Amino acid sequence: MCLSPEAGPWSVAATADRRVVILAPAAADLLERLGAGESVVGVTNSVNNFLAAAKVGTHLSPGVEKIASLRPGLIIATSRFNPELAERLGAELFVYEPKTLDEIVESARRLSRLLNREEQGRRLAGELESILASLVAPPNRPTALYETRSAPLSVAGGNTIIKDLLERAGLRYVHSANTGTMAAEYLMANQPEYYFYQDGPMNRNPVPPAERPGWENFRACAWKVDEFDFARPNTGLFETARLLNAALNAENPCARGTEIFRR
Repeated sequence: MCLSPEAGPWSVAATADRRVVILAPAAADLLERLGAGESVVGVTNSVNNFLAAAKVGTHLSPGVEKIASLRPGLIIATSRFNPELAERLGAELFVYEPKTLDEIVESARRLSRLLNREEQGRRLAGELESILASLVAPPNRPTALYETRSAPLSVAGGNTIIKDLLERAGLRYVHSANTGTMAAEYLMANQPEYYFYQDGPMNRNPVPPAERPGWENFRACAWKVDEFDFARPNTGLFETARLLNAALNAENPCARGTEIFRR
């Protein structure tokens, strides 16, 4: 059985001791916040939340034999994982690939039911929804763009959780295409008011926009931000949304955001 965050009710009984393998690293903090850490028996190499769990490789190339040896009852993975493989392993597959903050909340609810942690799920969902309800839209909804790579220049597409994050915080995202490639000349001609350029595995040590050749006339307020704070689809995005919303409503938003997100 394959379960996505949009799936309806299921008939398989949830058990508190279900053995879980996490192949979607971003889902790890949900399991932790639901108090289900003791159920996690396997994780990808980049997940360090659960010290007793075995490492099973990367999310792109997990070790199938290692996963099988752990006898999982539930595998949490992205849509890259083959549902038929989960069936052969005798495990349910929960697809974790949220594109919005609301989908993270719904994933928390559904996972809490699967793991018999419904009270924890209700509490966590309530906390996250409370943060969203507290956000106050800034005047005029300033425009924004988010750089994922500086070379070649790439930005977050219009169907990403980054777009949803920025818009929930009060910005208007200006790139609607699903593809993220962009010509610097186009960016110069259509400058947003706020420009985020991430620093992390996808964009290591990016040069500040104002120091890039040909960007001398770039006028946007540019913030260098941590890739994991903005691009990893976990519950940390809700705190990022809160901080960003506070910066946008400050007396001097650009200076306030620079202070908050300083790297």
